Amino acid sequence: METRIGEWYLCESYIQEPVLVEALESDKILVRYLTTGRTRWLGYPRIWYACKPKPIKRDVSYDPQTQLITLTSRDGSEEPQQLGLAQLRAQLFPQAARPRLVRPRRAAQPAAGIAAGFNEPADWDKDDQVWPLDDDIDVSDDEADYALDMSL
Repeated sequence: METRIGEWYLCESYIQEPVLVEALESDKILVRYLTTGRTRWLGYPRIWYACKPKPIKRDVSYDPQTQLITLTSRDGSEEPQQLGLAQLRAQLFPQAARPRLVRPRRAAQPAAGIAAGFNEPADWDKDDQVWPLDDDIDVSDDEADYALDMSL
């Protein structure tokens, strides 16, 4: 695909809005974003072609008040067309706008045996403590370790 200075392009990926090619060098390309007017150098040809640019064959303008993109034919044979960015993307990239068929997700339901065993084990007595204390443990020995020596 040949990239031309002064042409508007819309990329399938990476850049989400139309860009105008302002300069082209051997290793980089200068583009101006339609909605913000910001310019940016991109790597050329690797980054530019990874964006999958598609030329817009009409003149492009943007109205920040309505946030609509106006497409006008260069020879004046067609009526100007006002589109939102999503509509423009759907028009230029119909394969990307088409919803993919996705298998519906089933509600996650645990197996009856696993859920019953996990929530209430058969050998668990509701009166037992979760962490039962052994009768032979002397708690006072543990408290002796926490004594503070305040002498200086």
